[in-house]
Amino acid sequence: MVKALLAFFLLLHTSCTLASPISSESLLPLEIDYQGESLVIKDIFRAQGGGIWITDIFDQRFFFDGHSAIALKKGDPAAAPKITTHIYDELWYVSSNLVYRSQYDRGGQMIFKLPATAEINSMGSSEDYIWLSDQNNFYFYNMKNAQLTALSLRELYQFSNVSGVKISDAEFIASNWVLATNIGIFRFNGSTVAPISGNENGAIEVLYATQDKQYLLAGGEGGAFLVDINKQYQMVMLDTQNKVSSITESERNYWFGTSSGVLLVDKSDFDNKRRLLQGAQVFDLLNDTVTGIWLATENNLYHYPTQSISIERFKYDQLKFLKVEEKPLRLINIEGSSQYWLITNKSVFKLSFGNAPSAKLIFTGNINDVDMANGALWIATNNGLVYLDTKSERVVSLGLPHFLSENSIEKVAIDGLTQLWGISQNRLWTYNFEAKLLLTYEHDWLIERETLASVTHLLSSDSGEVILGTAHGLYIVKKGHISFIVDSRSYGHVSDIVITKDKNLWVAAQFGFYRVSLKTEKVEPLLLQFPKSAHTCSWRDDNGIWLSSTSGLALYDLKGEVRRYYGQELGLNNDVVSGSICSSNGNDSLIIGDREGFVEINESQIIEDQRQGLNGVISLVNQSGQLEATASDKSQSFVLALGTPLTFKVGFFPEMPRVVIEYRLGETWRNLLGRSLVFENLGPGDYQLEIRARRINTSKWTYSTPFSFSINQSVYRGSYSPLLFTSVLIGILFCLCLVYLTHLYRLKTQKCEKLTSKIIQLEHQSLTLKAAESMLRKNYLLRGLIYTKCISKVSDTTKCLSPLDKRYTNEIEHSMEGLKQLIHSAHNPDPIMQAYSLTMIIDCVIETWRVELSNNGVNIVLDSDRELYVQLTRFNLDQIFNVIFDSFALKVNQGARIFIGLRQRERRVVCSFTMAEADSLSLQPFLELKRAIEELVLLSGGKINIYDCDQIMGFEISWPVASTQPLQIAQKEKHISQDQQWLDRVFHLVEKRYADADFGTTTAAKLLFMSERSLQRRFKLHFQQTFTEYLNDVRLVKAGQMLVKGQKVSEVAFCCGFNDPSYFSQRFKSKFGASPTQFVEEREEKVEGSMVL
Repeated sequence: MVKALLAFFLLLHTSCTLASPISSESLLPLEIDYQGESLVIKDIFRAQGGGIWITDIFDQRFFFDGHSAIALKKGDPAAAPKITTHIYDELWYVSSNLVYRSQYDRGGQMIFKLPATAEINSMGSSEDYIWLSDQNNFYFYNMKNAQLTALSLRELYQFSNVSGVKISDAEFIASNWVLATNIGIFRFNGSTVAPISGNENGAIEVLYATQDKQYLLAGGEGGAFLVDINKQYQMVMLDTQNKVSSITESERNYWFGTSSGVLLVDKSDFDNKRRLLQGAQVFDLLNDTVTGIWLATENNLYHYPTQSISIERFKYDQLKFLKVEEKPLRLINIEGSSQYWLITNKSVFKLSFGNAPSAKLIFTGNINDVDMANGALWIATNNGLVYLDTKSERVVSLGLPHFLSENSIEKVAIDGLTQLWGISQNRLWTYNFEAKLLLTYEHDWLIERETLASVTHLLSSDSGEVILGTAHGLYIVKKGHISFIVDSRSYGHVSDIVITKDKNLWVAAQFGFYRVSLKTEKVEPLLLQFPKSAHTCSWRDDNGIWLSSTSGLALYDLKGEVRRYYGQELGLNNDVVSGSICSSNGNDSLIIGDREGFVEINESQIIEDQRQGLNGVISLVNQSGQLEATASDKSQSFVLALGTPLTFKVGFFPEMPRVVIEYRLGETWRNLLGRSLVFENLGPGDYQLEIRARRINTSKWTYSTPFSFSINQSVYRGSYSPLLFTSVLIGILFCLCLVYLTHLYRLKTQKCEKLTSKIIQLEHQSLTLKAAESMLRKNYLLRGLIYTKCISKVSDTTKCLSPLDKRYTNEIEHSMEGLKQLIHSAHNPDPIMQAYSLTMIIDCVIETWRVELSNNGVNIVLDSDRELYVQLTRFNLDQIFNVIFDSFALKVNQGARIFIGLRQRERRVVCSFTMAEADSLSLQPFLELKRAIEELVLLSGGKINIYDCDQIMGFEISWPVASTQPLQIAQKEKHISQDQQWLDRVFHLVEKRYADADFGTTTAAKLLFMSERSLQRRFKLHFQQTFTEYLNDVRLVKAGQMLVKGQKVSEVAFCCGFNDPSYFSQRFKSKFGASPTQFVEEREEKVEGSMVL
């Protein structure tokens, strides 16, 4: 889609010398994307019948219809032609020594053949010719008479010592060929070669023959040049600053695309030059002769329309009479003339725009506000109220009270009853000229607790009402009574107010545009073209009420309906920001303020809207969204099969906002919403699709070129239809019999498959039960051995002690600690830090697995110099070591030696399992083992690491070291940290809710009475992973356990909190390295292997 395309084609032309006819604001950037990716455009070409062809930096071609970019069929990039040229909708290219012509990438048609020795390196077009060149010859083909001519380039080598001459561009002008080469510009006069410029100007890359055929424009590394055809091809240097890559022209200017912007040269004065888009590299320029100039740069595609409404811009830096610190406040038209009173915060000027703006200084001072009545300006300054007679252009003293003539005046307004209103010293006051009476109002009438500094506007009506616009709404003063318009509060800050003769207030506010009746004080909202815009200024004239905003300019009639709207087509979007700077005069001129100065618009032109109509473009695309043809394509007739769905894209040149579009395929016109048309199930016949459009504020329709196509008649409506129906009926009966027999066979097959599946399932469950029974037997034996050793240890410790001997109290408590280990390991699954003898547990595990390991030829070597104790949050060491030794028994090579080391490293006890690299098949078994026990190790409070270095592979598990003093252990049991209690709640919550698919960080945070951010931060502080990652790990571990028990993959997925079995399989494979099915199969193989052993 195309972003920011609202009305980009009807930008402004201007005739003022100071107000540049072409400026950077006149160029509208078009960010064109295709399938969500922005296109970087390299080349642009004119399309026949509307639209343009564009080529991106990857040589992919697109058709741009004014609304969207449509790709052509994309082939193999390697097979795409490299030497090409475009002529309207046709692509000409060279393959070997053959020249082809292709349209819409439908395949090339061979047009002519070059000599077999030709090695073409460049190609282009000029007038009715296609030209090609290699290092020895220049070829040109006349498309009218199909004649191919060759010219030798040997004479060019006498003008330079380079090894090869390359032609980059050529133009046929005045019956001569002019060639741009890497050694200069040359002219072929028959068979004679004459240089126009030498290589002192560098390589010339582009030539352009002007429309009047008077000049030849050239550009290259040396800059921009002009060759006068009528003066013996005399060359004029135009610019030497930047490399020129493309050239075109408009009605008044020559355009040069350079490596640093666009150079504009005035046709009537070559010394009058301007630069646009400075710093941007310009790839290509195109004048489509219909809508304007296109500019392809490294960042955007720009467009400058050549037909537009007359607009002139006057920038502040052109108004030399304004000082830097001066800020324009008001612009008031002098009745009956084209002059204006310009009031700034420092001065009052009498301003005339004309061809060159001029101003006369009338008054200076610190100005806050101004109002005009009865041919006089009432000026509110920091030094009092000033009366300026506009006829004599002098300040007149009226003998005002000291309060008004000496104090600072912030706001001022005068009504038709000789009553003066204003704000001074944070007070609202009124002064009656006849009674010479000054009254002041306290500010307790404000509904907000704010000062009168929040008043943005103060004005009065002819009938005596006074209106105050504030930052929070609208107030009306009637006969000394102040009332607040409650409904105005929702519209926010008041930007401007206009009073009409029917006693209605038109209010431009922060959040809308509304009307208030002075009689009923009722608020009526008015329609906005773009509600999110900032509405800055409003005024009235004979045509209605005008509203300016950051999105454009709108004209309302007195009924409150939008009569006209203009946005980007006037170049006003995002620029109209100068508050109250807006006015009009009786000479069809609108003056509004923008970001950089003033904009003068011809009011009658935008009212009448005499610009050219819309040029519709219809494109046929295939199901992949690629271009098939446009309505202007006459190269072939489109005959489609019955039932073929048709998709058409609709665009317009120029593209405009708020356009009414209609289409018809028969006789009835129908509204089109959007820019796509899809037809399905059209009957046979000839069709013609037509599109028409009009702007929403006009009644003039413009019509597109119709798209003609045909639908073939179906076979069943022909003369052979009876025979066809009989054949089809026989075929249907045969198919029904075949289907019935197939159904019977399928039922029998399904029953056999179900029986076989049930048998396999029972066998699988049997193997699973055997494996589970084996592992439970090992756990039982290991626990029994641990109990036996602990009891023996206690017995040995207390056997020789006298109960009455208090010196052995510590030994007795140490013995009791052994019994506590038995109690906690057997009956306390809660994660409370306990001390356990790791040395004793390892001995028990080795003793339990000794038979299986010896049968497999695996030797265990234990290296421990002393008894080491570890602290565990949960006792599950028997499960951890059973899984490890089970893996050793199944996957380690026969005869391998496994070294188990127990060491204390700083404050942790490390249990390492290592073996020589030759004893293990690869590192993969260790990775699988880590995934299998990682969750169990974390639950016990440990860490696991795998290493592979110096021909040694293995892994190590570490736990915090525990004090062997029973007293310390007892204290640690009693003082469980708050963090551990919180972790217990988290573990318990996950264990309880993991099967719920809706359970996640949000639910957990609510159940734990904390924010999601606090939960994530605190959880990651303890486990170096997010809560979501931990939850997924728990679900996958539970899923693995359920799979081992023989449950189906889909059942396991739903039971473990996954809504999608496919997503579950992906996460399972990412975690364990194998899909759920592979995981179960590998487990069965392991179990079967262990049973055989």
